[in-house]
Amino acid sequence: GGTAAGDPWSGNWTSEASQQHHGAEASRNRQEAQDKQMAARYAELERKRVEDEENAKRNEDMRQKKAQWAEDQRLQQQEQLVRDQEQMMRDREQARLDMEQEARRRRQDDARLTLKSALDPSMAKDPHVVEWALQEAKKAGVDEVDPELMAAAEQQLGASRTADRQRVLATKLERLAAPPTAGSVRNLEALKGTIEEARSMGLPADDERLRAAEQAVAQEHALAARKEAEAKAEGARRERLGELQEACHARDLPRLQSAIQQARTEGLSEGVLRKAGLHVQALRFWFRKPRDVSREEAFKEWRATAGDIQRARTALVAEVNRGAGSEELEQSARAAFDAGVDERICEEAAQIAAKRCEAHDQAACALVSREPSELRAA
Repeated sequence: GGTAAGDPWSGNWTSEASQQHHGAEASRNRQEAQDKQMAARYAELERKRVEDEENAKRNEDMRQKKAQWAEDQRLQQQEQLVRDQEQMMRDREQARLDMEQEARRRRQDDARLTLKSALDPSMAKDPHVVEWALQEAKKAGVDEVDPELMAAAEQQLGASRTADRQRVLATKLERLAAPPTAGSVRNLEALKGTIEEARSMGLPADDERLRAAEQAVAQEHALAARKEAEAKAEGARRERLGELQEACHARDLPRLQSAIQQARTEGLSEGVLRKAGLHVQALRFWFRKPRDVSREEAFKEWRATAGDIQRARTALVAEVNRGAGSEELEQSARAAFDAGVDERICEEAAQIAAKRCEAHDQAACALVSREPSELRAA
């Protein structure tokens, strides 16, 4: 600065320097002004940016809030729709339950009326009707509302079944106890089983069909016993007949007489006994003949004797049949016995003669006493 003060050009330099200084100052001021403008512009831009960001953020928040509100509204609408649908379904289900309950109640009422009608005395005898009405009542649930009616129906059904079974058994008894047709026999075992079942089912003991069935069983037992007795008698008769034949072939007179007596007890036919009696007479005739008599002569004499015996027997039977007196009948019996007629026939004729003599004496006494009762008895 000292040098510049001594320089002649220092005055100019100062002015130039001042000018430069002022120019630099002005340039600096301009630059500062520009910087301030730029800073202000930048600040404005930054402010605008920040404001835009804030606006964008606010808009985004608003948009999100709107979206959230819209979503909330949608969810609320969906929830409300779901609640409405659920309520509608509940209402429908309740309506359905009410309808089912009403239908069940009507069905119970109808089933009760039907069951009461089935229990009427005019229909209660048919177990099928009562059983059907009872099953329908069970399906309808009548036991829940009227258990007493159901109990009465069960009791009536049991009684109806018993009565129906009794009717069936009575009809079966009547069919089984009916007299068998030609070529058929009673099923005795089935009849017995039906009688036992009828008794167990409570069929009255005084029922006509039950009594008829019991009588039929008794008749079958009696018939079986009679057939068994007849079979035994037939066996005994066959046995006696065999004994007669063996005694005849053996020519054993005592044995033959004993066999004839047993055969007469067993009830052999008169023809068989007559032939056996003739054989006895033949043996007696043969044993009385001398041994030196030839067989041919003996046979001829026996034929004549047999003819006399047959004629004597015929005459004795004729006397009995025509009602000959006791004395005449006794004489005929003795003559027949002497002629060789069977001893049993002669004894029977003698008994008839004795009875006729007794009757004759009684009639004579009645005529003398003139008592009507004695006369009728004689």
